[in-house]
Amino acid sequence: MKKKSDFDFSFLRELRSQKEITLEGLAEAAGVSFSTLTRIESNQNQPNLATIKQLSDYFGMTPSHFLELATASIVQKVKERPGVLGGIKRRMLDFPDIQLRVVDAEAGQKADEAHRHENDYQLNWVLDGRMIVNIHDREYRLEAGEAVKFDAGYDHSVRVLENATYLIAVISKRLK
Repeated sequence: MKKKSDFDFSFLRELRSQKEITLEGLAEAAGVSFSTLTRIESNQNQPNLATIKQLSDYFGMTPSHFLELATASIVQKVKERPGVLGGIKRRMLDFPDIQLRVVDAEAGQKADEAHRHENDYQLNWVLDGRMIVNIHDREYRLEAGEAVKFDAGYDHSVRVLENATYLIAVISKRLK
């Protein structure tokens, strides 16, 4: 009996769809034969290291991230946990590549001191209230229903102007 592989390369279909490229187009662009790609995407064969490098280069990611996609579960389930930062309570969900925080803060509070995290993007979405997000010496005023996404490698901080509930999403870059 053949052992099922721990790798699932069917995610290539989704990557191709996002780039709007056919198998034929990907084969030509990445320098991998069409038949090899067909067998890899349908999980009939596993790619060698050279092929992983060629495909990851084409999609603009590291080979390790490419392999991580092949080992990722289709569904991940986590449980909310409470947290506190700077005296402000947060509801938190932690996935391997994204962290979500729901924050309730009062007017006048500095919800986040200036900080940075080099390997992430961040999104701040105001659900209720008003706040200022300072990013790299620029001020962004946000009201309910507005959001800002940015490279979290820049210094950033949050100041609440009016009692606010907001969502923070920290998303791993994991790209070159």
